[in-house]
Amino acid sequence: MSKRNLWLLITIIGLSLLSGVVGGLVVRSYLLNLSFDIPLFGDINLGSSYRRGNLIISQPRKVVVQQDDRLAGVVAEAQKSVVDFYLKKNKPALAPFNQPALNAAPFYFNYERVGQGLVLTNDGWALTGAKIIQPENFIAVDYEGNIMPLESTAENKAGGYFVKVRGQNLAAVQFADKGDAAVGQLLAVLHDDEVRVAYVENILKTANAGAVQSSEGWYRRIKISPSSLTRGDIVFNLSGLALGLYAADDLVMPIGYYVQPLANLLNKTEWRQTYLGVNYLSLSALVSEQELAGALLAPDAKGVAVIKNSPAAQAGLKSGDIIMEVDGVKVDADNDLSELIQSYQSGKEIELTILRGENKEKIKVKLGGG
Repeated sequence: MSKRNLWLLITIIGLSLLSGVVGGLVVRSYLLNLSFDIPLFGDINLGSSYRRGNLIISQPRKVVVQQDDRLAGVVAEAQKSVVDFYLKKNKPALAPFNQPALNAAPFYFNYERVGQGLVLTNDGWALTGAKIIQPENFIAVDYEGNIMPLESTAENKAGGYFVKVRGQNLAAVQFADKGDAAVGQLLAVLHDDEVRVAYVENILKTANAGAVQSSEGWYRRIKISPSSLTRGDIVFNLSGLALGLYAADDLVMPIGYYVQPLANLLNKTEWRQTYLGVNYLSLSALVSEQELAGALLAPDAKGVAVIKNSPAAQAGLKSGDIIMEVDGVKVDADNDLSELIQSYQSGKEIELTILRGENKEKIKVKLGGG
């Protein structure tokens, strides 16, 4: 091939590539941007909406294309299990305009929302991070725009508020189990009028390695990234299960944190934190050549391993004992002692398998309530 023909071929190929790029920009700018609100550069709008907002992925290169439909499906189902809370108005918001058609009832604008709630039961119990104390001063609005009064509220000592909405056949959310979260998992976070996309960066199951923990603590947290979220934002996985509520510092409180207080609420019994009364080291969190398990009863900063007159003390537990099992469930990296203890209601009798020296023993303990 002559040099002249070679340069001609290269020129044709170059012009073809350039026309393709220009054509793509024209299509995106004049067709997609105008018709589907897809920007020329930057974020990609997946076309799925949450209330009046859009599902935006700020870093689309990190999202698998096949999951776009799953995200849209999660949003569509998730919003059915969410209600918004507003301060109740006694007068129409547009009354000054003297328009009879607009003055029949109060109007509520999105920016007036004081929080959102996750519907836990079909008869109207919801969980929210918003501080709702006097129910008569608030109303709830479901995803279809139905306005519902509030009947009662109960502060959750574990954090947040339980709110009773006067509604029937509401769409109760499905709870995620602790095994439903995994590092790297993609999440959908309901934040104001948007759905933020995040992923699980880490799952914190215990306090820092070597730190003494309390049997009355709750140490499991889900660390997510990126955050830029608000306390009380609701987090779902792509199976449509509610993982929990955003707390702060990139951490999500798992939904399991609220299950026991909810059970007490539904049973109309006072929630009392389950009480064993020990401080311990989680051996599974220590770095060792061999795999360790169990909870070593150890003194805290005050020098106390077994609290005086506690259920643990009355059962005969001592500093240096290692709790290996709770009712046959092994205490390990997946089942921390405090998490197992807090899964029971106060007053429940449990059986602990302990290692005392070289001897393995079984001890029955009746859990108290704090």
